[in-house]
Amino acid sequence: MSPPVIVRPPPPPPKQPAPAPPSIMSPPVIIRPPPPPPKQPAPAPPSMMSPRTPPVIVRPPPPPPPSTVPPPQDCKPSGFITCRDQKTYPTYTCSPPVSMINSTTRAKLTYKDFRNGSAPSACDRKYHGNSESVVAVSTGWFNFNGGSMCGKRIRIMARYGIGTTAVVVGECNSRRGCDNETAHKPPCMNNIIQGSDAVWKALRLDKRAGIVDVTWAGPWPN
Repeated sequence: MSPPVIVRPPPPPPKQPAPAPPSIMSPPVIIRPPPPPPKQPAPAPPSMMSPRTPPVIVRPPPPPPPSTVPPPQDCKPSGFITCRDQKTYPTYTCSPPVSMINSTTRAKLTYKDFRNGSAPSACDRKYHGNSESVVAVSTGWFNFNGGSMCGKRIRIMARYGIGTTAVVVGECNSRRGCDNETAHKPPCMNNIIQGSDAVWKALRLDKRAGIVDVTWAGPWPN
């Protein structure tokens, strides 16, 4: 008899180790928030001089409408005349405005001989010696304020604060000239003071200069 065939069962699979139980003291899982974005620098305040900021332009008010009456300082020639030298000169009936204080009316001082040998003074029809502090003024000033400057006293100031007073005795005619009565001289400009020898000496000026810038104020009663 043949021995019986014994079929053995396959061996069991190896046992897997059991998972370890969770530890009670295991550290918690901390989920950190994402870091904040970097701060942007605050914009600088606009500079007053920044080219991006246009400057504030304060415009002056519009000029007033033109007046039909010209201002006193707008002294324009009233006409023109031609002398023997064939040169044309302006004539005036006005002069620059007069300041009553601080000797601020600008003028040109010239020399005039008021002694006998020239025409007598327009105010008193008299002649005046070199020692007298007298003047003649342009037509517009002579007729100041609609009246006459005859006998009025004015104060004249030269450079370095040197001043003197003088009495108005005549007119330097700005309205006419270039004729026999004016010895064919051109008309007087509108800002002239003709001073005597005494006036020039008091102002410490040399008559040979011919014409000198001065200022004056007035008139006041003599």
